[in-house]
Amino acid sequence: MKKITLLILGLTQVFFYAQTQDLTSLASGENVGMNALFDTKDNLYGYVSIYSYGKTEDRKQKFEYVILDKNLNPVANKEFEAGLLVADYFGYIDFKGQIILRPSDFNYTQAFAKDAAAPVSMVIDPTTNTVKSKVYYDYQEDGTFKEITQPKTFKEEKKKVVPRKKKKATTIFL
Repeated sequence: MKKITLLILGLTQVFFYAQTQDLTSLASGENVGMNALFDTKDNLYGYVSIYSYGKTEDRKQKFEYVILDKNLNPVANKEFEAGLLVADYFGYIDFKGQIILRPSDFNYTQAFAKDAAAPVSMVIDPTTNTVKSKVYYDYQEDGTFKEITQPKTFKEEKKKVVPRKKKKATTIFL
């Protein structure tokens, strides 16, 4: 009876271990986030897991994404660099079938740095496994749009704001 109980316990343990996946060992960095990816018809496409490798020499931060299928099997992964202001990304699939990594958490201590700028989203093409910065459009004063991949720093944006003159006001006490 003891042998049968031990055999059943051993088989149960093997069965449960076979259904697990060690997601933290997919990359050597620190796991900072993971979320589900849904296509345009709300069907589960898979998952994206983001790993941080920390700062690099050129005042950037190194990340790695790992795309998993519905059964949590790794499909694609690649490293990319981002600004120091980003702490985590949230992934979603757009109407073109590309995976967009949108900054979702920020290092607020870096927000007051001289060269701090709004963080940009990253675009992943799942067919070629390439990652690039999302293209944004900046409105020019002549009515045209200009493609930009890196937004202006916060200080440059602040200079663009037109200072308002205060109107003379009188205080009336009733």
